[in-house]
Amino acid sequence: MMKIKSSRTIGKNLNYFKAQASILLKQLSEADMVIHSQLRNRLYQHGFETFLQEPHKIRRKHALQIIAQEQGFDSWSALKHQVEIENSLDFDEFFGRPIFGGFINHWFTRYDEARTLQLQSGGVLLPYKQQFFVTTTTYLEKLGFDHDDKDWQAIGYDWVNPKNVSAKLRIIQNLVARWAT
Repeated sequence: MMKIKSSRTIGKNLNYFKAQASILLKQLSEADMVIHSQLRNRLYQHGFETFLQEPHKIRRKHALQIIAQEQGFDSWSALKHQVEIENSLDFDEFFGRPIFGGFINHWFTRYDEARTLQLQSGGVLLPYKQQFFVTTTTYLEKLGFDHDDKDWQAIGYDWVNPKNVSAKLRIIQNLVARWAT
């Protein structure tokens, strides 16, 4: 069962997490476990204390497991599955596709300005490349959602900085099921 504790996976690809595992492996191979309390604690936290006596025996699969657990997942495969889902659509450009045209949107280069307008006027705050725009909740119908969708309400209609990360992940899964080719 996948546990989601935070939004730490959003916007990151598998290579990022693999690189983190490589860094951990390198640190473990170079560290003196007697004096390096942070690494010792990481091994203890994730059930790998047996490697304290022989850190050279830790393998990449163990490091990947530690990285996954630190991200709030039970296993590397659960983390991998979630990242693959999140990355199956390019959300940097997804919301600006021409098929979503016909709306008068308010565009911003700064998130805080877009968020201020959204808080004052309502609507949905979405990203497009390095910009942000606020549109009406009827925009959600073009995406295939009811404008009163509970998950969109749970994220505060703010894709960039959602109030509820689990709700955003459910939206992502729903969007992927509808739009991924």
